Amino acid sequence: MKNIIDYLDSLNLRDEEAIVIGVSGGADSMALLDIVKKYLIGCKCRIIVAHVDHDLREESNSELEFVKEYAISNNLTFESTKLTYETKFTEEIGRKKRYDFFFELMDKYHAKYLFTAHHGDDLIETVLMRITRGSSLIGYTGIRLHGIKKNHHIIKPLLYLNKKTIYEYVTKENIPYVEDKTNYMEDHTRNRYRLNILPFLYNEQENVHLKYLSYSEKLLSCLDYVEKEVQMKYNDIVVDRKIDVNLFKNLDSFIKSSILERFLYSEYGDDITSVGDRHIDLISNFIDEGNNHASIDLPLNKRLVKNDNKLYFEIYDKQEYAIELGDKTLLPNGRTIERIEDCDIKSNDILYLNSEEISFPLVARTYCAGDKMRVKNLQGSKKVGDIFTDSHISKLERSNWPIIVDNKGNILWIPSVKKSQFDKHAEGKYDIILKYY
Repeated sequence: MKNIIDYLDSLNLRDEEAIVIGVSGGADSMALLDIVKKYLIGCKCRIIVAHVDHDLREESNSELEFVKEYAISNNLTFESTKLTYETKFTEEIGRKKRYDFFFELMDKYHAKYLFTAHHGDDLIETVLMRITRGSSLIGYTGIRLHGIKKNHHIIKPLLYLNKKTIYEYVTKENIPYVEDKTNYMEDHTRNRYRLNILPFLYNEQENVHLKYLSYSEKLLSCLDYVEKEVQMKYNDIVVDRKIDVNLFKNLDSFIKSSILERFLYSEYGDDITSVGDRHIDLISNFIDEGNNHASIDLPLNKRLVKNDNKLYFEIYDKQEYAIELGDKTLLPNGRTIERIEDCDIKSNDILYLNSEEISFPLVARTYCAGDKMRVKNLQGSKKVGDIFTDSHISKLERSNWPIIVDNKGNILWIPSVKKSQFDKHAEGKYDIILKYY
């Protein structure tokens, strides 16, 4: 706890200053609220309790009322919002909407800091997931103690604590909280890291989260130095949002990668997590190719064009593709389909096939008007367009959503949306497992 207090001291919080704290009602955010509230005793700072209701679970309304009642009973300002989604919910969309609300509150109350309850276990999970999936150097740092997003300062003091310590704190201080049952469902990738890998790491090192925090801070320190070097080169190489290919080719390989990461970030912004290290390699090879008039498709309907020794982005409405699936296949939407050895998870992100019932090769392709699929547990066929509509997939999203077919044209799977009657999980008669992530 001393680390947190020392860190709060370093912020030099002033009287009359407003602070926004994101509070879900879980043990983490309730512990954060209590710690900051006690720290500010005697200070005239105003705490804004900010609650976001994603309206995805039955308990969400009762959780909102719980946080509201707690805030009011402790004489704290309470603000909340209930989110709606025009398209299918994803973690990225939910995160963006959540932070947009927090930033609106910061502007409304002229708050310098937003506090969120990310803790040490979250940091470990994030670092491991990004290493496994592939990311940029900045991605490998995980979660920052102090980040800046859209000119707003975001503080995460609970990175000094792990989940076990947080539970001990709320128990000792008799702090009420609600429990999100989805945190223990293994059909979520992060939960599998949390439930299966973290116990092993803590068995090896009691305070392993602090080791990861140290790793993150050291990598950030290295990146600060690299940034200074890259900035000088970047201003020469990138003019009017275009890379000079001839100048770029003469750079050191590490500086090349760093410039590419910055160039991509300037285009993608908060969506940069949709671009992984495999995309960096793909772009590097694309630049080195002799053809001076070519283009490649990247996630989120963006196309990278090489023309007259200049490299620049274009936006397009639809990308058509047909990609034969291998053991691990990167798709144009930035996601991956991988053949895995073992799994028993019931999810629309996992497909179980019997090789005797399908025709090879399997192909990931774009949606075509008139596509129909025999949906699992339904009689007859259903139009894929209607499935997209029922699942709230926008026309823009469905334009490059992968459709998995066999060599006879049978639609086997719409990843993350629906599985066909070819899925054999319930029957247990399968020898092929495909995972979409």
